[in-house]
Amino acid sequence: MVSALRTASGRRQAGFTLLEAMTVVGLMAIVATLAVPSLREIVLTARVRGAASELQATLVRARSEAIKRNAPVDVVPQGGAWVDGWQLRVGTTTLERHAQLDSLAATSTAPATITFRVDGRLAAGQQTIVFSAVDATGVKPRCVALDASGRAVVHIDSDTDSSNGCN
Repeated sequence: MVSALRTASGRRQAGFTLLEAMTVVGLMAIVATLAVPSLREIVLTARVRGAASELQATLVRARSEAIKRNAPVDVVPQGGAWVDGWQLRVGTTTLERHAQLDSLAATSTAPATITFRVDGRLAAGQQTIVFSAVDATGVKPRCVALDASGRAVVHIDSDTDSSNGCN
């Protein structure tokens, strides 16, 4: 509601009252309070999806490099945990590094190092790495599954207990 005031010269002056402005600010605060939890889940879902996609891209590159270079290529989690980041290495040469993943957890059936042989296949059979959000039950985990041929696929984990692999 806009109130009109007349000045000494007789012209109208338009504006909002203090009460109207306070009401609008209060309503905006309520709407923001309701929206914040949803935005948090959206951000965490994007982080989980991004982490799984980045690892898949690294694994695809590792397989390609193993075939191209005719040499074994390793993907190694930094500090022994996938959420601490990972490296793509050929021998002692590091080709690619990925940074630590904040607010995420990862479980794995993979050994400490994923090795691609010169034919692009995995040195050790099928492997799975599951990325999930810490303290966010509404965010579905993403699985990066490797078959014995070395092909990496990302999908949503439909199992409520992601510690036992992807379903």
